[in-house]
Amino acid sequence: TVAKGARANLINAGGMLATSDPDLSIMYINYFYDCAKNSIFTGLTDLMPADSVQADINYYLATAYKTKGDDVKTMEALEKSLTSKQYGKYACGELIILCDKHGKKDLKEKYTQYGYDNYPELSQYGQWLVVDKIEKQDWEGALKICEELITRFPDDKFAYYNKGRVMFEQKKYDEAFKYWDKAEDLGTTFMDGKYSKASCYENLGENSTRRKDYSQ
Repeated sequence: TVAKGARANLINAGGMLATSDPDLSIMYINYFYDCAKNSIFTGLTDLMPADSVQADINYYLATAYKTKGDDVKTMEALEKSLTSKQYGKYACGELIILCDKHGKKDLKEKYTQYGYDNYPELSQYGQWLVVDKIEKQDWEGALKICEELITRFPDDKFAYYNKGRVMFEQKKYDEAFKYWDKAEDLGTTFMDGKYSKASCYENLGENSTRRKDYSQ
């Protein structure tokens, strides 16, 4: 019991110091794992925490390495913390950002899909996934995600805006107008949408309205 309590204190200290003193945080967390290797604890097989707790600990490590600016070790620790019930959704988002930073497109898409599948209560993963599919010109895949997002989040202006983008690329200009108008009705004016709407009007020959959109 004493051993468990002491090791729990190491975890807590490691988590608390991750941003203020990352080196000390990493040292405490390493001590935590080293304890189990000490011969004095031979036979105490329950000293190693459950997988979910280890995932939390790895998020503390990731935070410490992030503070130190070590992207490689940050990503390694974040990958091990994805299953954390408390921190997994944050780890996934941070992995996506780091993959984008370092040009790891395949990994970025993998983690974006993971976030979309595992955190349906968050719209950001769907938004990122749609953008990835639009960049790959996967119109069918992008449209599917947009429709799912609109079902999950009826007031998600980004879902309507991106669905308008897909309709525009498929030359379904009337449909594109409808979704861009809906996005604007939800409270945000997308300048890209204005220019795209102007292009729609040009294709439809409605030059007077096109000029109005350009002026806005």
